[in-house]
Amino acid sequence: MRWVCPECGESAPASGSCTRDGHRLAESDDPLLGETVGSYRIASRIGQGGMGRVYRAVQPNIGARVAIKVLAEDRARDLVELERFFAEARVVNLIRHENIVNVLDMLVLPSGPPCIVMEHLEGSSLSTLIAARGALPLREVGALALEVLAALSAAHDKGVVHRDLKPENIFVTPGGHAKVLDFGIAKLLSAPPGTGPTRAGAMLGTPAYLAPEQVREARDIDARADVYSLGVVLFEALTGRLPFAFDSTFDLLRAHVETPAPGLRTFAPKVPASVERVVLRAMAKEPDARFPSASAMAAELERALLEIERTEEPVPSTVPVPLPTDPPLLPLPPGANLSTLSSASFSSAPAATSPPPAAVAPSQARGVAIVAFAVLTVLLAVAVPLLLGRAAMRRGHAVASLDRPSEEPVVGAAAFDVSGYLPTAEAQARKIAPDAVLVSLMATPARSDGTVDVGVMPGGTEVRYRFFGTQAGKPISIFVIASARVLRVLVNEPQDSPPRLGPPRCSLSAVVARATVHDDGYQVIYGYSPGTKGPVWLLTGVHGNGGDTVPDDCPR
Repeated sequence: MRWVCPECGESAPASGSCTRDGHRLAESDDPLLGETVGSYRIASRIGQGGMGRVYRAVQPNIGARVAIKVLAEDRARDLVELERFFAEARVVNLIRHENIVNVLDMLVLPSGPPCIVMEHLEGSSLSTLIAARGALPLREVGALALEVLAALSAAHDKGVVHRDLKPENIFVTPGGHAKVLDFGIAKLLSAPPGTGPTRAGAMLGTPAYLAPEQVREARDIDARADVYSLGVVLFEALTGRLPFAFDSTFDLLRAHVETPAPGLRTFAPKVPASVERVVLRAMAKEPDARFPSASAMAAELERALLEIERTEEPVPSTVPVPLPTDPPLLPLPPGANLSTLSSASFSSAPAATSPPPAAVAPSQARGVAIVAFAVLTVLLAVAVPLLLGRAAMRRGHAVASLDRPSEEPVVGAAAFDVSGYLPTAEAQARKIAPDAVLVSLMATPARSDGTVDVGVMPGGTEVRYRFFGTQAGKPISIFVIASARVLRVLVNEPQDSPPRLGPPRCSLSAVVARATVHDDGYQVIYGYSPGTKGPVWLLTGVHGNGGDTVPDDCPR
């Protein structure tokens, strides 16, 4: 029995305080606590399982922390288990991805057992979060899933299948980022059949998350097995329960092979149908019916999440805002282009008060109105074309000519430039929250020339800008929505703090020109995706012609 500092690992023969950092020494009978492994001193035990134990260790001179995974002695005597243990270190370093725990070294302890030195992670496993909180919020699960899929995609590109993906092996950092752990039973697809640390007839993995082909012990297990397992993980994270729950392992395994997955929305009705479709497709019994790769699943999940962002209607806000609950709908002048009009045209703030005018006779009022209407008509006829040209040059975005030949008459804002109008929408949002920043942009339907007609279909055509800001210290979402020749500004209290965007580098016309989807109408979403390094544009053919993702990487 000895006493060890849980902070730096320094040991002493008696109780008291650490001479290095003043922490109270802890009594322990673990022979590894206080021992030096390489340049690290083992300070505390942070986990234990059938494969062995995990310790936190410290580099005494600089205070750097690592996690040291020690293989259990009985397993260290098994050559297959020993090879599998060290294979994890080799596989992780083969992949090298930010969402996979990093392995730093392989060592053998003085007492005999081998160990792996890994980066030290703060946070908890996904299984711990589900156990403590039950079903998790969709946005939280979606962000984690995209990072796990990025890690799996990197592994699959290197020919590695994890084969034991489960909530225990997905670590969540305090910042909400995912780290995939435990590649101990990973399979190298390039390895010849029958080689490697797998015993004949051995079914590897955790029964609750096994793909059907793993249950059948098929030899041709590939990346789609990980897709299935992640589908089960997402089902559990979103509902708080497993899709198949049996006391008997045999019945559980048979369900994976024979029983269709239950509807996710049966247990979590608020989960959108688009997300349910992604999860259930990932859990298809036959590999050919699943997503062909982790990257394909990520693209579909990303599209579903951004679609939710698009269709999420603002609810009446409890935050006081300087706008009426239902702002007046302001019609545009006939033939005017919405993208070129000043933000002042849509100001819903009340005009400055002035002394009431003297009474005017009805006949005088009619005359004044006629003259004012005539003057306004002339001004519009002269000023609007001038404003069109100057505004287009000032923004650097092409604005389609209003008198171009067309099969249908131009109605209202027929040549709406979503990028060009952004400064005006931003000005509207900042009247409510001075720190408002764009977090997403949606347009539907967009034409092949990159313009959107918001003046034809009152209920089905719009451009929606979402901004995030604060008012009176509280976060708010501000939606600036242009549709059917009117502008609406709506406010609500968001449930999350979404990533902020800068203005898009690409115009919509440039995005459409680069897309591989060909349709006579597109649903377009510009936003930040956790699965990519920067903002992207998602295009989906409104007539069912598939989708495409275009990075927002045009030269400025």
